[in-house]
Amino acid sequence: MHLDIRDEACSAEADLELCRTAPMPWISDSYLYLGLANFWRGRWEEALEHFKDAVDLETPGFLAGSEWSRLLLARAYAGATSEANAMLRERSDKLPQLGRPNPGGTWYLLFAAIEGLAVLGERAECGALYPLILEVVSAGAVTDG
Repeated sequence: MHLDIRDEACSAEADLELCRTAPMPWISDSYLYLGLANFWRGRWEEALEHFKDAVDLETPGFLAGSEWSRLLLARAYAGATSEANAMLRERSDKLPQLGRPNPGGTWYLLFAAIEGLAVLGERAECGALYPLILEVVSAGAVTDG
């Protein structure tokens, strides 16, 4: 199956309009999808703006933090090293905890942290998170993250 990013952006815009007119609590997802469409196109500034909106409107729940993790990743790819590192320090206590159930949003944070650290060339910090990745892999978890 081929993913056309133009279709993704159109779907996200339609979703945003629905959430605005309905008013639905998941509007942060619409901004997240718009951010992803721009991120995949390499349009860092547009992606950052949409991800910021998504973070501001994020709803509480099992996946809370997934919007924030995308903002972190976009900052890393955009070369905003100090901002990305500050974000990681700010939420380091929100990473999954070994040996216990963790909400989905914490796993999104872990995946974004590792990829972001790799993009920034922070190999030692990436390596420090390896035990958490081993745990999620050994549990058989699968994600689209």
